[in-house]
Amino acid sequence: MKKLRVGDLHGKRTLILGEAGTGKTRFTTRLFRAFARKYRGESAVLIDMAPPVMRTRGRKIGGHLDLRRLPENVYLLRPSAIAAPRIQGRTPAEVRALAEANRAAIEPLLERWLQHSVPVLMLNDLTIYLQAGSVERIVEAIRRAKTFIGNAYYGELLRDDHGSGLSARERVAVEFLLQSMDYIIRLPLDEDMVDLSVG
Repeated sequence: MKKLRVGDLHGKRTLILGEAGTGKTRFTTRLFRAFARKYRGESAVLIDMAPPVMRTRGRKIGGHLDLRRLPENVYLLRPSAIAAPRIQGRTPAEVRALAEANRAAIEPLLERWLQHSVPVLMLNDLTIYLQAGSVERIVEAIRRAKTFIGNAYYGELLRDDHGSGLSARERVAVEFLLQSMDYIIRLPLDEDMVDLSVG
């Protein structure tokens, strides 16, 4: 695939995929900063669904977008408390309960977006919502945006969900989302697929 420029993503739907610890959040932050510089006049809403940074099997996972000093027309929405169900839950019931609590915390932010949508939507770690939430709701949110940039976990490292069924549900939802994307960036393989310089 030819190298993409930041401008190629304007008016498109882009999803960044990868295994845990492959730098999805870091890459998404860099990509959005470049996009925001190029399209300064367009308002954006960023919904950061990620849990705090944790370590599992020797890898750092989770973590928020590093978007300090946001432009005035960029709005960051972040739930007050998000868990990592597969890591923090010890039984199927605990895993499902944590995933449901995450869904309940994220749902009002999606509702705010749906009621007051602006041209650009970015979702960090959207798989956290998909573990218990509605993929149709995410699709509806994405369709409201002129430009969508998001990232999602897609791998094997966190497959053990203590028999809760969460991993299979999440994977099916991500594969459903892929059908509506214009661009799919798989990390670390596609790390250099996008030219992040703004010219």
